[in-house]
Amino acid sequence: MRPADAQVCHQIPGRFRVKVPGRRRDEVYFLNARECILRCEGVISVATQPLTASLLIRHAGNIGAIVRYAQEQGLFRLVGNAAPTPVQAGLPGARQSLDDDSPPLESGALNVDGVLVAMLAGLGIYQALRGDIMAPAITLFWYAYVTFRSRQANETRGTTRQCDLAPAPIGVPGP
Repeated sequence: MRPADAQVCHQIPGRFRVKVPGRRRDEVYFLNARECILRCEGVISVATQPLTASLLIRHAGNIGAIVRYAQEQGLFRLVGNAAPTPVQAGLPGARQSLDDDSPPLESGALNVDGVLVAMLAGLGIYQALRGDIMAPAITLFWYAYVTFRSRQANETRGTTRQCDLAPAPIGVPGP
């Protein structure tokens, strides 16, 4: 039987994700693949997701050796890497620090301030829904608010400066 075509979606030291689109929803295949790859030297764990056709492989070895092992076992063969996500594609043109001017969104580059505000507000909502409203949620909301407010003030003045995330004392106006 011919191995299924696969792509490495992402990799970081110690783990990588392989997509096997031709085996989507094939639970038997992913169960067998998991058991087989776990026998490969250097593999720590394998998590499978048949619905998304992916294998998440944590390892302490060589990715090439693990992929060769999977090919020898007839599990999959790499046919190239998956296309980068919009965030990955935008990172090379993204700002290097919060002090620099942000590239315009129309250029397709990543707006770090916007992502930071959305992420912090989202984490604040998540913490609030979990019931952790007193410290973590309020802290995240504060950071999102200060970042947003600082960016707005900088745009009005036409300047950039570092955002002071320390809360102002009660009754004292912020920056």
